[in-house]
Amino acid sequence: MPLKLNQTSKFIVQAFNALGDETRFKILQVLSSSNEICVSQIAKSLGITTAGTSQHLKILEQAGLIERQRMGQRTCYIIKPSRKIHQEIINVTLKVKDSNE
Repeated sequence: MPLKLNQTSKFIVQAFNALGDETRFKILQVLSSSNEICVSQIAKSLGITTAGTSQHLKILEQAGLIERQRMGQRTCYIIKPSRKIHQEIINVTLKVKDSNE
């Protein structure tokens, strides 16, 4: 009988798939240093287009790591503050960021 993943395990797989891309990993690090940040600001800090940034943000959002917030015509993002596993993944991301500085 094949091993089935529970919801937490499925989330972890999705999160690591999303964070397996260097740009998305950097985006999560940028988001971790701000309460909320808009697409154009993220794009500027990484030196990539807003369209490219939006595509990466969509994947991070689908993985359940971030949330989108509309502010008039602007779209801003925050790290999704929900389950304990979210925080543990974010903490690992921050540790890597701190060790690089």
